[in-house]
Amino acid sequence: MRSIVDLREASSARNSKSLVSKIEERMTKVLSDSGTVRPILSYLISTGGKRLRPLLFIWAAQACAETTGSTL
Repeated sequence: MRSIVDLREASSARNSKSLVSKIEERMTKVLSDSGTVRPILSYLISTGGKRLRPLLFIWAAQACAETTGSTL
């Protein structure tokens, strides 16, 4: 069983920043593929708070089981 990540560790902070970068990349890809609804999605993505839920999901997956590239 894997231990829960100590968020006070510098490596955990770097890992979180890396995850947020991956989340932002995915959001940007969705935006570029969106076509007609692009202005609406652009507004929604540019407002804050859209990164916390995916980050919490990934942390929960890491705490409960091994994660894979498809977790994100």
